[in-house]
Amino acid sequence: MGNMNALMSQEKLSFSSKTKRVTVKNIDSMAVTIVDIRTMYRNNREMLMVLLERKRAKKEAEVVTIVENYLNLITKRLKDFFEENKVNIASYAAEIINRKKKLDPKGIFQEVISRAELEQLQMDIKNEIQQEIHTLFGVKSLEIAGIKSNVDELVHHQHKNDIEILLSEYRKAVFVAEHMTTVANKVWDQCLDAFNLSPMVEKIVKKFEIGSIFMNTVNCRPEDQLLSCRREIEKHLTGVMINIENRMNQHMRNTTAKVFYELYDQTIARCFEKRLAFLMTKDNKEVARKRGKTQLKLVKQANVSL
Repeated sequence: MGNMNALMSQEKLSFSSKTKRVTVKNIDSMAVTIVDIRTMYRNNREMLMVLLERKRAKKEAEVVTIVENYLNLITKRLKDFFEENKVNIASYAAEIINRKKKLDPKGIFQEVISRAELEQLQMDIKNEIQQEIHTLFGVKSLEIAGIKSNVDELVHHQHKNDIEILLSEYRKAVFVAEHMTTVANKVWDQCLDAFNLSPMVEKIVKKFEIGSIFMNTVNCRPEDQLLSCRREIEKHLTGVMINIENRMNQHMRNTTAKVFYELYDQTIARCFEKRLAFLMTKDNKEVARKRGKTQLKLVKQANVSL
């Protein structure tokens, strides 16, 4: 009987130890499984964030390309317009030289550039930009609509002063050249009279106008002075037009880029940021919730087994 009790006691002790070993092993396995689930979840979350970052980078590159295209469009349209109107400079400069037209800062928009055509060109460019903004962001920009270059202010009054000084100097030079030519021809005629040439020979020799030939040799003919003056005025007016083109181009490009990138930051970029923040917040909450459940379950399992 004592042997039987001892045997039963030994069996009971062995069963209890076995149960403990199995339970600990199960707990270890469960812990490993939970770690694997956490790792998989974290990897999935990181993959989603990477994919979202790539998508944002791709969208940002698309917007940058669109902006660059419209900046190039602004530059090209303005350049083409001003190149077409530069042909009017020569005739305007000639009329200024010949005193048929007065020099006026506004004259460049009356004689060289069509104010109405320039304003219409600006309106057409703005409409195209507005359509693209509406396509991308679903809105229209008041800032783009408000782009308007005051053409009268684009021609500085200093340009008028510079050209007037240039005209004054060249007109003085032309007057001097004409006077010197006249004097030189008179001196030549007086010299011929001193030789007592026959009327026929004197008539032929006087046709040479040595005074005019001399002034031509030293590049002081009145005609040459007028031509040189006209070319200088053409260069100056061309510079004025280039300045107008550059100022309009810079203003439109800066405003366009500013509007596009501000709208991008306020809409598309902000949407991506919210989605990324949501993923990170959701992950933190999920990890905290799973950590609490895991610890409670392990404690309960250990208490039951032990």
